[in-house]
Amino acid sequence: LGDTSFLEEEKFLENTFSKDQTESEKKSEAESLLRLATSSCEAGKIEEAKISLKIYFDLLTELNEEPTIDVKKLSEKLNIYYDKKSLNSINKKNDLGKSIENQNEELVFEEIPEQANYANVMDGLVRSLEEKDAYEEALPLLKDLLEYNRKRGNISDMDSLFDRLEQAYSSLKNDEKLYKAYKEHLLIKQQLGDLEGELNLLDLISYYYANMGDQEALKRYQAESKRVKQLIEEKMITEKNL
Repeated sequence: LGDTSFLEEEKFLENTFSKDQTESEKKSEAESLLRLATSSCEAGKIEEAKISLKIYFDLLTELNEEPTIDVKKLSEKLNIYYDKKSLNSINKKNDLGKSIENQNEELVFEEIPEQANYANVMDGLVRSLEEKDAYEEALPLLKDLLEYNRKRGNISDMDSLFDRLEQAYSSLKNDEKLYKAYKEHLLIKQQLGDLEGELNLLDLISYYYANMGDQEALKRYQAESKRVKQLIEEKMITEKNL
């Protein structure tokens, strides 16, 4: 790329892409997961409730907090038990069926049936929320699925998840987070070599900067958009001549 400022901004994004959640974000996610676990249990969706509560417990450990009496009652109902004396938890981004080596230090959970594949169950759960336009509840789970796939290098799955994340932010009219999602999604499109998708995101980011009145950033992204458009045209000419 010829634009140093654009490169620097992209480099910054790559460095911050995998940063941990802030404490407030974790608390927000935990609250959403608890609501989801409760509503799923009430609706008789036991496997979905178990997964939501299990991730909730992991977040509680990270936040150094303990479950309330109501949460303990819910955990008993679902046969998932939280050992408050334990300081270590199974990381919520790992496969839910795995356990850490030291049995004395792990969280004590009832095993979720093997057929309940984490990604598939979570994806189905998120889709059911999306169908109800319950994006506030869907957001923490979408983020968790994104992280799950990022850890495993599933770039194609991340691509489609970003589409859904952007839809959620758009529906909630959260322009700031929507714009940040566009930028993170742009990195995925670049890794996939999806020039058309990259161009679309560059135009969306340019539109955001135009609305913000940031002319300097607007020029950078418009220039990059023009460069990608030329690459697409060259690609079309090459394919036509084959």
